[in-house]
Amino acid sequence: MSYITDIFEKYKSDISALTFEESIQKRIYIVASLIALVSAIISISINLFIGLPLVFNTTIVFVAISYAFFYYFARYKNKYYKSAFLIVSQIGLVLSWYSGGGLSGPVLPLSIISIIVITAIANDKEQVYYLIFSILTIIGLFLLEQSEFSKYIVQYRSKFIHDLNITCVLIVSIISLYLFSSYIKFSFKKAHTTVSNQKEELEQLSKAKDKLYSIIGHDLRGPFNGLIELTRLMADETTGLSKEELQTLSAKLSNSAKNTYILLENLLGWSKMNQGLLKFSPQTIPLKVFASINLEAIQDMADQKNITTENSIPDDLLVQADEYMLQTILRNLIINAIKYTNNGGFVKLSAYREKDKAVIVVEDNGIGMDDKIKAKLFNYSQTNHRPGTEKEPSSGLGLLLTKEFVEKHNGFIKVESETGKGSRFSFTLPLVD
Repeated sequence: MSYITDIFEKYKSDISALTFEESIQKRIYIVASLIALVSAIISISINLFIGLPLVFNTTIVFVAISYAFFYYFARYKNKYYKSAFLIVSQIGLVLSWYSGGGLSGPVLPLSIISIIVITAIANDKEQVYYLIFSILTIIGLFLLEQSEFSKYIVQYRSKFIHDLNITCVLIVSIISLYLFSSYIKFSFKKAHTTVSNQKEELEQLSKAKDKLYSIIGHDLRGPFNGLIELTRLMADETTGLSKEELQTLSAKLSNSAKNTYILLENLLGWSKMNQGLLKFSPQTIPLKVFASINLEAIQDMADQKNITTENSIPDDLLVQADEYMLQTILRNLIINAIKYTNNGGFVKLSAYREKDKAVIVVEDNGIGMDDKIKAKLFNYSQTNHRPGTEKEPSSGLGLLLTKEFVEKHNGFIKVESETGKGSRFSFTLPLVD
């Protein structure tokens, strides 16, 4: 009992604590390093093309090598140097200011890009420090340019070369910002999708937990109360029961025990599945022989209601299936058919080939069901507790488990039924040629 609660609580805790902030920052760091590296290489090519002095490229080469270092260690070594990233960016700005015409050069657009990138990869506390550091860098460069040091700043040869370089820098910067912002948007969409999927899984797990409590609190407790009462009557000598009455009670006791056992079997299989302890081991199975064995094991349930059973599955039909799961699927569908078929009815098993699938059918001429009941059959939150034709108990767990096991084989299950005209359950399994 505690395993499902433990899983639920642990999963809920993981979901509530998960913000994706660190993961997104790391992905952005990698992409920022790569974009900066490519931009630097493009800038070097542009500078060489327009004939800028070698000193203009010195800064860019330094930046390119640094970002190549950051990208490599983040991408392949899972190491992230955010502070070094900031320092290199600021050193690059200072060198760009010195070797590229001071504040009239590309330093200002580059500083804006730098602070955007730094803000994206830093956490809330780091962002404040990085922002202050970047502002102080720009102020310091401004003060230096107003001092005598300004005469050492490398200037452009002409206004045309200056304007051309700034234009190229702006174009590269705009493209880089576009790629960078697009990746951030993509990362958040991906994170949102992951959170949504995990939220949905958590809701399903919550419904599964509620279903378990319902079974233990209602469906399992009821049969045991009946067993206790029947055994009490049989053991009480003061009741003066006749031999015929004892036989009747014994038959009821046997039926109650069988129903309880079936419920426990389903509960065990469902529990193993939710714990991930159920191994999926498909093998080649001759379907007719396998179905006959499982039909024979529960034939007495049909005999008690004078229900005729028929196995019309082709002799040569082979399927690829997990033996335990297929046994559970067939047992639940056959028992379900018997449960909702009146005395003297029939239950039939058949199968046919459909491309690379085998379609297995379990049908009856029982009481059938309307659309409202059919809609609840495979729903955790809306499973019905409809009793059988002779008040046989039902938890709805058998069909839920059946659907899970069919889908484990990459198959599907469907039901066709009308009130008073019986039901037809069909499911698919991989076919062995």
